[in-house]
Amino acid sequence: MFCQYLSHKRSNHQVLAELETSFIKAIQPKGSVCIRTCHRLEFYANAAFELPAPPEALGAPWIQVSGLQPVLKRLACLAAGIDSRILGEQFVAYQCSRPFLKSQDPHLPFGLIAAAFDIACRMKKSFRFDTSFSYDDAAFALLETSRYHPKPSHLVIFGAGLLGQAIVEHARAREYETVQVITRNPVGLSRMLGQVNSLLSIQASTVGDAALPLAYDCVIATDNRSPAFAASVDRMLKARLAGNVVDLSAVPVISEALKDPPGVYHMHSPHMQFLINEANAHLEHLVAPLTAAISGLVSDICTSHGGDQCS
Repeated sequence: MFCQYLSHKRSNHQVLAELETSFIKAIQPKGSVCIRTCHRLEFYANAAFELPAPPEALGAPWIQVSGLQPVLKRLACLAAGIDSRILGEQFVAYQCSRPFLKSQDPHLPFGLIAAAFDIACRMKKSFRFDTSFSYDDAAFALLETSRYHPKPSHLVIFGAGLLGQAIVEHARAREYETVQVITRNPVGLSRMLGQVNSLLSIQASTVGDAALPLAYDCVIATDNRSPAFAASVDRMLKARLAGNVVDLSAVPVISEALKDPPGVYHMHSPHMQFLINEANAHLEHLVAPLTAAISGLVSDICTSHGGDQCS
């Protein structure tokens, strides 16, 4: 197997997050699997491939990994959260495995790839490499960082993906009288959250249909990068009387004019980085032994599969 990737550890993470889907589709090698998250762009294939030089603003070249064992080790380490911005975070395993589940390439060693993801899951549990902190925790921590008004009774969430749903289901969402989710599919979200009955009120609507209260806290957790959507969000936030804002989107949705006031935070805010560093400090000592354990188990499955194919 072969892999080429860009990650937040070497590339300008803001530029990486801003890469357009059209650019990624244009350069993706035929038959490859693409893992795309806020902090990485990775291509995997069963045959060697070439990629054009990445945009200069990224500040780093493609990193190449070749050979079945090294590539499987990388996949397992990714799925365990070793390479994540938040060590041990909960969403990355799904983000890594889902593209392979959708792949139609018969040449990929899906059995070994599945085994690598299983190793990641087992070793993560064995080493207790689970963060006690995640982006949904960060949202509520940041909402309380600066309070210049009484806390609003309402919470508005833009986005209903994995992170948006985690925020809705978070224990601290129960501190609000109502939770309103702005999504492109409010009917689907309402069905999905039908079992969440511990809140007084969960409402779902589109941007165009939203009737927002005069004061509310706001969390933005969406991959919608439409200028029209961003303009709608700005307009709604400027019409509020009070409330704090946390923009968790990889590319901030809020405009530059809204980034500076107290009570407004985004992924590149110093407060956010402080929270991440604080959380990672509890797991950093486990990175080396966990990586070694994963490497050993990946070597074992490769050897049992056929050592000649694993170099």
